[in-house]
Amino acid sequence: MVNSKSVEGTESVFNMESSMQKPLKIEGFFDNTTLSVHLKENNYAYAKKGRPGEISFEKVSDVILSKQEMRDICAEILSQVDKKDDCVIDIEREYSKILQLGKIRIVITTPPLSDTYEITAVRPIKKLSLKDYSLSEKLETRITGRAEGILISGSPGEGKSTFVQALAESYNTKNRVIKTIEAPRDLDLSPNITRY
Repeated sequence: MVNSKSVEGTESVFNMESSMQKPLKIEGFFDNTTLSVHLKENNYAYAKKGRPGEISFEKVSDVILSKQEMRDICAEILSQVDKKDDCVIDIEREYSKILQLGKIRIVITTPPLSDTYEITAVRPIKKLSLKDYSLSEKLETRITGRAEGILISGSPGEGKSTFVQALAESYNTKNRVIKTIEAPRDLDLSPNITRY
């Protein structure tokens, strides 16, 4: 079980200079195997852990999260927008916010959209190159030579974003102009790729 203190020996998942700034409360729910953290008022904290194909959903707190604690965690996360260059609110609505904090995508919802305060924080688990996929020669030639109108579909957690990242990075190495349209912006891409 993880408490609200940061996991010792774990690199900050939010890329903060640990010596200069104390860890965020939400960081205490992550460890090296955590894919996502799920916080909901009047519930225990849960996390998805493992890797694709071997994921477990585990309770990661010994105490039920109160409304005030959830409000405090939300406020602490949102306070980073003005403090950190790598923290940006992608979508802001009256009862929901989606933001990127370092490499973590965070969704915050409040009543009346959700029945209680909720936070979902998702960390990318893997970054692959196009060579890591066992593509047929015909498909690889099509993708690298004349790729127009590529549609990638699949269930949540099946690796769509990971494949798109690999594809974009592959095109980037071939000196092509790459621009993405993401809502929210959750791909982990090179700085010279334009992201909308």
